Amino acid sequence: MAHKPSLLPLLGKNRMIPVLTLENAAQGIAIVRALAAGGVTVAEVTLRTAKALEAIKAIRAECPEVLVGAGTVINPSQIDASLKAGAQFIVTPGTSDTMRAAISSLNIPCLPGAVTISEMLTLYEAGFS
Repeated sequence: MAHKPSLLPLLGKNRMIPVLTLENAAQGIAIVRALAAGGVTVAEVTLRTAKALEAIKAIRAECPEVLVGAGTVINPSQIDASLKAGAQFIVTPGTSDTMRAAISSLNIPCLPGAVTISEMLTLYEAGFS
């Protein structure tokens, strides 16, 4: 079983990952700058809004000190779009066989969603910790 890249070493002093649902890129930059000023240098941008990918791209450009990921990723095309936007990690709300295969091939940290022990064991067997 090959272990997948872990987000833990990248978190540094951060003990939480703020989850942002953004209406536009400017809002994202403002929030992330405020978080960074308070010492929080990681954020997850959910893909639940039309401007989420644009926000990820803008945050990466304007706030390079912040680790930014894409959340609520539910299909492989969203993974591709998130990576093109600059996401540095991926979060899924659940992990179907299709999503497990897609995130298993990535060389960035992924936080695959799981609720039951069986789901967690399946992900562990696929190399996720």
